[in-house]
Amino acid sequence: MKALTCEMCGSTDIIKQDGLFVCQSCGTKYSVEEAKKMMVEGTVSVKGVVTVDNSGLIDNYLLMANNALDAGNKAEAENYCNKIIEICPNHSKAWLIKGNAAGWQSSLVNLRYDESIKCFNNALDYEDSEEMKSNVVSETESLSRAVVSLASNHFAEFPGSDNATLISNILTSIIAGACPLLTRCGVEFDELQNELF
Repeated sequence: MKALTCEMCGSTDIIKQDGLFVCQSCGTKYSVEEAKKMMVEGTVSVKGVVTVDNSGLIDNYLLMANNALDAGNKAEAENYCNKIIEICPNHSKAWLIKGNAAGWQSSLVNLRYDESIKCFNNALDYEDSEEMKSNVVSETESLSRAVVSLASNHFAEFPGSDNATLISNILTSIIAGACPLLTRCGVEFDELQNELF
């Protein structure tokens, strides 16, 4: 809290007289309410630990992220998840949704598969439940199929060694990322690997 300062003359020589605060330099009088307002305006210094409860804000961002994801707006969903992660870096559901949103924004020019796998691993780091494992497996398998399909369709339309190499690189990336992730969830990678190849 700051010292009372007279708004008329700038003096800090203010005392309480007869229920009012009176400036001793110019005689200006302030009510108790006015004096309180004058004391809390500006910078307030606080000592000790201050805890801020952001749970309502996080819940709201999570709801908006889910709504954006359901509406097909992956970029918006990812944006809300980033806001949650800034506030609470160990929020498993935000990491799961972010991984989903990032992966489904992939293109052949900007493949975000590895980023998704990192997000899914973070989700598991913060929540190792069977439900989370099931969600991660489902998202990883769907995303892996979609990325391979995207590259394969591109190759079918534009056959050539560069696009064949692209498919090979994508499969290598999937094996490097999905295999350990699915194993971590207790799922064998062999079935998905055979399907993709």
